[in-house]
Amino acid sequence: MAAHNELGKWGEQIATDYFKSLGWQILHNDWQYKHKDIDIVCYDSENKIIVFVEVKTRSSSKWGEPYEAINLQKKVNIINAATAYLYKYNLFGKEWRYDSISIVGTPDTSHTLEHNKNITNVLDKFNHSNKNRYKRKNNGTWGSMRWGRGY
Repeated sequence: MAAHNELGKWGEQIATDYFKSLGWQILHNDWQYKHKDIDIVCYDSENKIIVFVEVKTRSSSKWGEPYEAINLQKKVNIINAATAYLYKYNLFGKEWRYDSISIVGTPDTSHTLEHNKNITNVLDKFNHSNKNRYKRKNNGTWGSMRWGRGY
């Protein structure tokens, strides 16, 4: 497996662990529909909502933040795959949304995790109002940091 694919799989596992730490149920990892995929499908039982998650991982933010790679075409692909998922599992009566997880770091270094909610708002390409940044602490818990850029 190529190094960038290994980094991506590591990032997806970090994101899965993060959602489990929130008490969310993981319904599927790497769900495939034709040539499209959804990295994580989970259920937020507190808010009673199905969440389709795109995970982007980079070893550094030298060339930009991971979420910046989620362009309009990627959002359309996520919507198409999620729609197929909802049909397949007969879930159209449930609430749902599309989120992203951005991870910067490697398995050998510290890393940050950023959870962006409702990423498919195409009028506001990067909806920063729903952005939270989390950093894994040495004791294995997650601490919250507010996103500090003035967008």
